[in-house]
Amino acid sequence: MALHQAGAVVAQGFKAAYENIGILMLSNVVWFAAVAFPLFLVTLFRLEDPRSVFLAMVATVVLFGPATAGLHSVMYHTVTDRAASLAHFQSGFRQFFARSVMVTVVLGLVLALLIFNFSFSLYSPSTWIRLLSGIWIYFLVFWGIVVQLVFPFLVQQDIGVLLTLKRSALVATDNILVSFIVAVVNGIIVLLSLLLAAPILLFTMGLIALMQHYALSEILKKYENSQER
Repeated sequence: MALHQAGAVVAQGFKAAYENIGILMLSNVVWFAAVAFPLFLVTLFRLEDPRSVFLAMVATVVLFGPATAGLHSVMYHTVTDRAASLAHFQSGFRQFFARSVMVTVVLGLVLALLIFNFSFSLYSPSTWIRLLSGIWIYFLVFWGIVVQLVFPFLVQQDIGVLLTLKRSALVATDNILVSFIVAVVNGIIVLLSLLLAAPILLFTMGLIALMQHYALSEILKKYENSQER
């Protein structure tokens, strides 16, 4: 059943991407422009002092969350009513601004902590501690799986940061195979995009967001059917 779900999610995601290629490309370009805007200004005005570069990098991190929430809002409407527009990007950007920034910071801190612990264990002089590095690989993989559901939960259910993270972790754990396969597919999309370069600007984040919303929608049917019985 889980393999069937995962296959259905991937098939629906690619089919919807093909049928809605215009809004997917447009919203992806807007996302890329919003996130890269501070660094673009630094390059445009040739600002080379460390403070300007640092502020631009901070602004990029801050804008990543709201821009991603805006993109997810577009993809959510693509999944639900097939009437998505850039107006949904703007409304999602504004509505989820603070929460998406907090979510991004939390996810970034968790990732940094996991990478630090993995590096510490891997290069420790103690053989026993080095053996424990495998545990941190497991947690890194699990982090990657949970991330797939965070922004879809935030946008679809319009809930707080802690509840978003909690539900993402619980649902990912309860549907680990489907979530893992979707994470692998999205990882392949990112890898191909990096190799081909152009898709990063035109397709990548939009296609990933579309896959994630189809995944969450498919997974939540399980709980809706349980409540109806």
